[in-house]
Order: sequence, then structure tokens, then C-alpha cells
Amino acid sequence: MADVGLSLNRTKTTILSAKHYKDFVRAQLGEGEQASIALRELDLHFDPYSDAAQSDYQKLKESFEAIDVQFLLDLEREKTQPDTFVLAQISRSLKFQDPKTALQLCATLLDSKNLDAFRASWSKIMRGVYAVRALVEFEIVHAHIDELLDKIPAEASHLLTPEANMLHYLRIARFKRTESRGRFVRQAYDQASSQSVRRACIDCWSYWVDRGSFTRLRNQWQNLSADEQRMLWLAAGRFGDEGEHARKQLRRAIEQVWKLGFEEGAGPTFASLYRDWANNVR
Repeated sequence: MADVGLSLNRTKTTILSAKHYKDFVRAQLGEGEQASIALRELDLHFDPYSDAAQSDYQKLKESFEAIDVQFLLDLEREKTQPDTFVLAQISRSLKFQDPKTALQLCATLLDSKNLDAFRASWSKIMRGVYAVRALVEFEIVHAHIDELLDKIPAEASHLLTPEANMLHYLRIARFKRTESRGRFVRQAYDQASSQSVRRACIDCWSYWVDRGSFTRLRNQWQNLSADEQRMLWLAAGRFGDEGEHARKQLRRAIEQVWKLGFEEGAGPTFASLYRDWANNVR
């Protein structure tokens, strides 16, 4: 084509493997449309506190027996503009799949080659993966999901630039400390200007019971913002005698630093209310 002065328009041309081309043609001809409609119509907002929670959960799981969710996800992957609602439904469906299927779907969703195309659905994907990582019935695949999550900062770091994206990622990262994850959270804390991100990093160290990071922040107490101080105070409850000793040392200081400015003289202060609440947090 170049010999006759022609070239391919990269914005209009897509090169597909034979398998993906067949899937693309099937989608164009309407194959998978019924499954997509069925997925769209499912109400996946499960209420664990309803009177019929167990039967509702079982019905939702059974509803996926007639839907090939992986096929629908592969179709979305081939689109230049993935359907955000379908991706949201797929993400919500993860906790209703069997562990093997859930892992397969998570692997597709978290693949750096796909995440960029799915970036508009980042929050939904992260919430879905969080649900799988949090539930004990998926424990057999937790290690594999951790491996997928640890690849994101190295292979798709640009997707963690928005604050909301970073917060969703840190919420999952706190489940387990790995070497790469530990370095990432330390770097994120040191470089972040956002108080929300810094609080989320402290929350990770709290869940990991990272004594080194706790001690480092305790020694920098005066330089921490009030939000960070409150998160560190809350985290101290996970560090046994060391945390209790830190709270005793700082108890007097927080009364002044955490003043809201409109407390009544005889009434309780915000610091005392927060301190009492933190004592009862598990």
C-alpha cells in the first residue's frame, strides 16, 4: 500500500487474531446479545441482612448458570468503547461465581492490556475484586489475585494517578503485605499531597501491623496533619503495648490539636469523643 502512496488509518483499523475475529463477527451478528440482555436485567444488589439472605444469594448464583460471563467480557475487551454498565455488572457478579471462574474473570479485568480500555470502570472493577479478595470462600484464589494486584503499579502506574483510583487500589492492598506492595505504599505516602491518600497508606500499615512504619510516623507526630494523626491514633490499637504507650504519651497533646473551636466548655471535646470511639474499634 505504501508503494502506491496509501497507508492504514490507525484510528479505524484493528488487527485481530483469527479467534478474536470470529468472536467479533459473532458479536456483530448478534451472538451473545441475549446473554448480555440477561446480565443487564439481573439485580445484583444483594442484601446480606434480609430475612431470606441465604436463598437470595443462592438464586443469584444460579442465575449465572445460563450466562457465559467470560464470553461477554471478551466481547467488551474487543470493543473500542466498552459498555460501562456491562463491565459494572460483570464486576458485581464476581462474588457470585465459583472461585475458578472468579479468578479467570479477575485475570482478564486486571490485565494491564485491558485495564487501560476499562479505565472508565475502574471503581466498579476494584470493588468487585475487593469482594472476592475479602470473602473467605474465595481463599483458594487469594494468592493469585494478590499477584495480579501487585503487577498494576509496575505495568499500569498511570491509572493510579487519579486520587480516587489510588484510594480504591489501596483499599485492596491492605489485605496483605508483599515486598513490592510495601515499597509502593511507602512511596505513595512520601510523594502524596492528598491527605486521603496518606490516610489510606497509614490504614495499610495498620492492617499489616507494620511496626517500623508505625514507629516512624509516631516519631514524626508533630509534622502530621490532624487527619493523619487521627488515623495513626486509630492504628495504635493494633500494636499492643507499643500502641497503648504511644496513646498515653500523646493523650494530652490531642486535646489542644484536635479542637474544633466550638465545643462548649463543660461538654465533651471532639478529642475525647474520638478517643473513646477508637478504644472500641476492632
